[in-house]
Amino acid sequence: MKKCILIFFSLYSLSFANIYEKLNDFAYEKKPNKDFKIQEVKLVQFSQENKDCLELLIEASQVRILNSYNSCQKLSKDESFQKFLNEDFLKLYKNNGYLINENLQ
Repeated sequence: MKKCILIFFSLYSLSFANIYEKLNDFAYEKKPNKDFKIQEVKLVQFSQENKDCLELLIEASQVRILNSYNSCQKLSKDESFQKFLNEDFLKLYKNNGYLINENLQ
């Protein structure tokens, strides 16, 4: 029985070794491949009245709340706020200003 546990533990450790090796290779090469996709994102930290509120990760197609602090805990669980972030906010964020300028003229 001990041998089975030892074999299982060894195989389990080897699977992690493979992950470590792939991560090391990616860190060295810094290029996407079949295992790694590179994507441009922005990390936005929002504060209110000098208190940390939200940390947002803005991706090409969605906004994620990474962290919400005491003053904004309710917002992170509010479905309408999530919808606002991923629709209206993201559309405004991605807009380069042309649409706004056209509407003002």
